[in-house]
This record gives sequence, C-alpha cells and structure tokens, in this order.
Amino acid sequence: SGGVSNIKYSPNGTIIAEDSNGNAWLWENNNSGVIGDGSTTALTTPYNVNKEILNGKKIKLIKIEMLRGLIICEDGSIYVSGDSNLNGQTKWTFMGICEGATNGFVTSRKTYIITGENKTWTFGTNCSGSYKGMCGTGNTTDQYIKIPTLISNEFTVADLISDERSILDTNGNVWYWRDSITPTKVLSDIVAKNTDFSSSDAVIDINGIVH
Repeated sequence: SGGVSNIKYSPNGTIIAEDSNGNAWLWENNNSGVIGDGSTTALTTPYNVNKEILNGKKIKLIKIEMLRGLIICEDGSIYVSGDSNLNGQTKWTFMGICEGATNGFVTSRKTYIITGENKTWTFGTNCSGSYKGMCGTGNTTDQYIKIPTLISNEFTVADLISDERSILDTNGNVWYWRDSITPTKVLSDIVAKNTDFSSSDAVIDINGIVH
C-alpha cells in the first residue's frame, strides 16, 4: 500500500522518490556518495533507504543539496550523507535525535540547521575562513560540531537569509548569529524575503520597507 506519491530531482541530479508511508528511494547521480549506499557510483536501480539504512524508520524529510544528504525521521533521528567531515561520505550516518524536528536546511558552508516548533538545532561547520560561529553556539574554536546542538527554544525557522547565519522565523522575525553571538532577534514584522533584489539580505516588513 502507499505507492510513490512524490518524485523530485535534487540540484545535483539525484532522483528522490517518496511514498505516503515515509519511505524513500534514491538513484542516478551519486557524486560524493550522497545516495549513501557505500559507493560513489551512479545507480540505475532505486536504492531503498528505509530498508538498507533506517531499519524501517519512517522519513519525515529527505533532502540532497550541494552534494550533501539530510534525512529527518519521524522519531527525530537525523542522518547525513556525502559529508566526509561528518563521517557520512558514502553511507548514511546517524547524527543524533532532534525530538520534534520537522524541517532542515543544508547550507553552502556545510552547516546544517534543523528546526521544529519553537526549537532550532545546528551541527556541521562552525568556522569557515572568515565565517565564524556558523552554528550559533557562541563558540568559534571547533571546526565541526558533530552532534546536533539546541541553540534556541524561541523560534521555528521558515527560511535562510543573509550569509546563512541569519534566518526568518515563522512569526516574521529575523534572527542572527555569528562569532561569539548566539541567536539574537534583530528585526520583526517581516512578511517575506525580497526576491526582486540580488542581495539575499533583503526582507520586507509589514509597511513595505526593504531591509
């Protein structure tokens, strides 16, 4: 029961098929081992992630972006693939449990942001050149944070903005972190990102003012 209900192509060409029962199959592009089958060879046969890796756990969210994979299971289990710094290059690797997690983001600087109702966790790159404090923990010394860290009980992430150390929450607030600064609310009454501007910093408030 529950045939395939959604097929999508990741930006790197990996095909993701999902059914309504929380199962997923991956095939085609396998650069960096994002499919997580233990190889870097493109697959012509769909790979059943639930059967091979998750031991029957149901998937709430699966993403493959920038040659990195992210899975959030219904029980909050987090898995990554394609990121050798997190030991997940060719096999899906369990990172921890974020109870209540519903969405996640893979940033271009290898920081992962996981969110649920009024909860946000981060892991991955914490320092990348001049970009320090990417995880928002108030610490800039660790290159990679390998366990999801709860950085806030105050917001649910709706979208990423700026240099991926600022987010728009579901209540129209912008939160920012970097260096030794933990998440701090810097704007409110925001209705949307402004996609008409080339700068990803641009957001629009309820009065139509662009920030």
